[in-house]
Amino acid sequence: MDQDRLKKMYQKLLDESYNNRLVISEFRALPTQIYDNEKNEWVPDSHSIFIMIKDKEPQNLRELGICNLLEGVFGFECVIDFL
Repeated sequence: MDQDRLKKMYQKLLDESYNNRLVISEFRALPTQIYDNEKNEWVPDSHSIFIMIKDKEPQNLRELGICNLLEGVFGFECVIDFL
């Protein structure tokens, strides 16, 4: 997975949705795994996205629904923290 490209896509969505007020300061895409009972081993499943966001206009960010927006558009589990 190309993290730089994915970060740019996430940033573009945030820019369009929140009028350029949010900036991604850290971004990590980590692979997730699921246990396959038939193979008796862990197999690749998807990715989890970890993002650190800074708001240019600090307010109560948790009410903005950022995580729901990102998960809904990209389909990856998203964990967000705010500076």
